Amino acid sequence: MKPSDRQSAQVLIREILISAGILLILWVCMPAEGRCGDIYDQDIKPLSTIECARCHYPVFLSLKNHGGKHRQKCGECHETYHNFRRGLKWEDRVPACTRCHDTPHGDSPEMKACLKCHENAHAPVYSIKLSTIEPLCGKCHAKPAEQLSKYPSAHSDLSCTDCHHDRHGVIPKCTECHEEPHSKFVDNAHCTRCHPVHMPTNLNYGPHIPNDACADCHNEQFTMLKNGILAHSEMKCVTCHSDEHGNVPSCEDCHGKPHTEEMLKDHKACSDCHGDVHDLKPVK
Repeated sequence: MKPSDRQSAQVLIREILISAGILLILWVCMPAEGRCGDIYDQDIKPLSTIECARCHYPVFLSLKNHGGKHRQKCGECHETYHNFRRGLKWEDRVPACTRCHDTPHGDSPEMKACLKCHENAHAPVYSIKLSTIEPLCGKCHAKPAEQLSKYPSAHSDLSCTDCHHDRHGVIPKCTECHEEPHSKFVDNAHCTRCHPVHMPTNLNYGPHIPNDACADCHNEQFTMLKNGILAHSEMKCVTCHSDEHGNVPSCEDCHGKPHTEEMLKDHKACSDCHGDVHDLKPVK
C-alpha cells in the first residue's frame, strides 16, 4: 500500500470512530423514552422500599429507627400508592389498621381511633404521647387499675405516668423510689415476687416464693433451716407461713396432738423437747 493510501485509510478510520462516539453520546443523553420507544408501552413494576425512601425519607427513617413490627416492606401495607387525588376519602388513601390488627383495645369509638394515640403509624409505639393516653390507661390495663383501687397504698396515690414515665411501656426500677429497703437490689423480679407492684402491701405468699426471698429479712431462720437435718429443713418457708406475711401457725395445725395430756402437762411448749421450729433437734 502506498503511503498516500495508508494515510487516507487512517483518516477514514478516525472519522468513523469520531462519528461512532458522537452517536454513542447522543444515545446516552437521549431521554429513556426515546431509546425505548413509546414509554407507555413499558411494563412498570411496583416501587421497591428503597425507591419509596428516595421521596419519603422521613417515613423511611421512622420505620428504620422506631417501626417495631411495622418495619416491613412498604408494599405490605400500601398495596396502592400515589392515590391522593382530589376528593378521595381518607380510608381509600391509606390501609385500615383493622386489616391487620382488628380491634385490640375494644370496640368503643375512643379505642378505635388508632391514630389518636399512635400518632405516627410508621412509629406506632414510639409516637404515643403520655399526656394523650393517661386518661385511657385503665381502658387497656383494667387489672392494674382495679388492684390499685382495691388495695390502697402509696402507689395508689400516684398517676400512671409517675412511674411509667418518659414513654409508653417504660418500666422503672423499683430503686428509683425505694432505695434497697431490705437487701441489695438485684432486679425488679426480686421485689415483685413478694410485693405485687400494683398492690405492694398485699403480701400474699404462694408456693412460688423461694426461701432465699425470706432470707433477705429473716437470715437467722433461713440459715437454721438450711443447715438442719430433719423434716422442716426440706420445706419451704411459705408452707407454714402461708397466705399472708406475718402468719405464724401453731404446731398443732400440722401435727395435731401427738402426745397425751399427761405427757404435755410438764412442758410449756413443743420447743422444750424439739428445739427451735427452724432448727429441730432429735429427741433423746
